[in-house]
Amino acid sequence: MRVHRSSALAALFLPLGLVTTGNAEVFQVGPTRPYTNLGQVAPLLDPGDLVEVDGGATYPAVTFTRSGAPGNPIVVRGLRVNGSRPLVSGGTNTVQFELSNHMVFEGFEVTG
Repeated sequence: MRVHRSSALAALFLPLGLVTTGNAEVFQVGPTRPYTNLGQVAPLLDPGDLVEVDGGATYPAVTFTRSGAPGNPIVVRGLRVNGSRPLVSGGTNTVQFELSNHMVFEGFEVTG
């Protein structure tokens, strides 16, 4: 039996398509953005979503309760503004991941 190269490639990449979703959203958080703090977007997140948080501002403590998926994490990314990272400050546990798995949290300063 002869297998066409395109069929073989489709079979190879088909499982990857099952892991990712075409409905991933980008949430923008910042003083002038649609969302002004992480707590507003935390309950809305699904696997593959990206949260971009503006630097140069301080945000209140946040608890994440949603999970990404293996190979399709939720990414919460701090973006530098004028060289400053976003700062998450306050609370007993400033950033909490309750029952959350497969998340990436990067580019922040965190203080208690």
